[in-house]
Amino acid sequence: MYIQTLVTDPSHVLKLISKIGLWTVGGYIGVLFVSPFVAAGLVQVAYLATGTRPGGTPVTPMREVPPLNSERDREEIIKRKLDTNLPLLKKVAQESVSYTSGLTAVLLQIAHPGVGKGVGRHSNFSTRLLERTQNTAIFINVMVFGTEAEKTAFRNFVTLAHQHVNGKRSGQPYDAMDPQLQLWVAATMYKTMLEKYETVFHPLSEAERDQVYQEFSTFGTVLQVPLSLWPENREAFDKYWDKELVSLRVPTEAVRVAQDLFYPRYSKLPSVLAPILFFRRPMDMAMATEELPEHVRHDFGLKSTFWTRTRYEALMAFYKLTYKVYPESVRTWQRDYYLWMMRQRFAKKGMTRNGKPISFESLEA
Repeated sequence: MYIQTLVTDPSHVLKLISKIGLWTVGGYIGVLFVSPFVAAGLVQVAYLATGTRPGGTPVTPMREVPPLNSERDREEIIKRKLDTNLPLLKKVAQESVSYTSGLTAVLLQIAHPGVGKGVGRHSNFSTRLLERTQNTAIFINVMVFGTEAEKTAFRNFVTLAHQHVNGKRSGQPYDAMDPQLQLWVAATMYKTMLEKYETVFHPLSEAERDQVYQEFSTFGTVLQVPLSLWPENREAFDKYWDKELVSLRVPTEAVRVAQDLFYPRYSKLPSVLAPILFFRRPMDMAMATEELPEHVRHDFGLKSTFWTRTRYEALMAFYKLTYKVYPESVRTWQRDYYLWMMRQRFAKKGMTRNGKPISFESLEA
């Protein structure tokens, strides 16, 4: 009877479509608002279940740890008056909203031919999406909030991973140890994280922007980038950024990686995470589509439409209206969680990667 009514009376069809649309929008808003509380609550339960404090117990080396920065970098730190305690970077990095342009940052990174070829030939996002995402989040939080020993150990962990990522055997022009490529990776972190923090949370003063810009250089220096290579100031960075954007030409390998990001294999993900990722995918896709430069968006096969623009604007409006309402413990749960995850790994598996020991001493490139 109901189906017959829908067929004979178009107004009922419109009402049904409207109800479905309203329920869908309401459902998305509700889940988006509640999910940070759920995540923060689950993390607290995990702490209680394991009998650990938030963030876990810091790694304690058996001997003195060498300086994280080279002598040349230490001279540059003094010259730039860089506060190595990173007070403003900590404010930015602790806020979960700073990570919401993560897909945009990854796409910008692999859009660089040198980075894209290396990632495409040596990484697997189709089956290791969760691991890759977690490692990136751990890297950021350890390098900002970890102890000097943990920063040194994890820096060496990354170095071991990068040492064999190059095109020497195939004759391809890429090398994960290339400071210029790592500079671009660090630059995308700075650009996407700070812009989203200021857009949603609150703008910084000009003096604070200058300070936090210098503090973001830490992501480069732990990735084989001499501090002297990090543009001297924000004006120099803007020139560097604009020049790099214009020259980006997405390689074929990066397009294949992007497809794994756009259409993840949900069957390869944990059953709890798969529906969350499925729910977030349209929003993350819309955000990346609208934030990427037009020529990069085109190379990845993305297109800005009325619907992507609507989703993006609605999502940004939602963040601006609700984010400040969350308690600090809800906004910053991922900071302690990823530190805890790193410390748990080191405690269970020791300082190793693929069976190779990771020392606290600097590794040679």
